[in-house]
Amino acid sequence: MAHKSRIKSDTLAVSIYARHGDTCGLQDSYDHHDSLGCASGHKSDDLVLVAKFAYLQEGIDYAQECVRRGVCVRLISRIVPNIPYVSNYAPSPVVAA
Repeated sequence: MAHKSRIKSDTLAVSIYARHGDTCGLQDSYDHHDSLGCASGHKSDDLVLVAKFAYLQEGIDYAQECVRRGVCVRLISRIVPNIPYVSNYAPSPVVAA
């Protein structure tokens, strides 16, 4: 009897969340986001899912690219069941010269 091999599919266990205010078009220096309200119903400090990956390194690379563009993100990996890995990524504060 021939052995049937099963292909195991990758699960998207690495999630990236961004501050809604960093990604919304209403966010500006005058704080229009919270005063006008956003159609999504999110506040500017709410974390929203922006990407999912199968591999941790993909998520780290994506988070680092977000930070380079000035976006605060949180990476949550559930690759190891019952032991989530959480890491926050934030741009370095800009010091005036």
